[in-house]
Amino acid sequence: MASIIEDYFAAADEADAEACAALFTDDTVYQRQRLSDTGSIIPGMYELRGRAAVYHLLKTRSKSGYRHVMRSEARHGSEIFGEGYVQAPDGTITAIFLISVTVTEAGLISRSISIGSSAKGATVEPAPSPA
Repeated sequence: MASIIEDYFAAADEADAEACAALFTDDTVYQRQRLSDTGSIIPGMYELRGRAAVYHLLKTRSKSGYRHVMRSEARHGSEIFGEGYVQAPDGTITAIFLISVTVTEAGLISRSISIGSSAKGATVEPAPSPA
C-alpha cells in the first residue's frame, strides 16, 4: 500500500496539481528548497501556507519525466519521515532528498518539509551487510 508521501510524489511527478493539493489540509504548512526552472536546487526555501498556495505552486509545474523514488520511510504516530532520490527519464539519479510530514487523523498532510541535494550521475547501491 502506498503511503501519503508516495501518493504526493506520484501526483507531483504527473504534474497533477489537483491531486497533490487534495492531499493537504486547508491550513497546511509546506516548506521545501527552491528549484530553478530546470529543477536544480538553488539557495533558499519556499514556505507556503494553505492548500490553495500549494496548488498554485504545483500548477506551474509541467510533467518532466523525472520521478521521485522513496527508499525508506518511518512512521511514529502522525509523523512520517522518508528519504529517497529523484530519477531522470534516462535512469540517472539527479538528487537525493529527505522529507518529513505530519498527517492528520483524516489522513491529510498538515505540515511538510523537504530538503535535498544534487546528486547528478550518482548510482544507488544496496547498503553493505553488517559484518
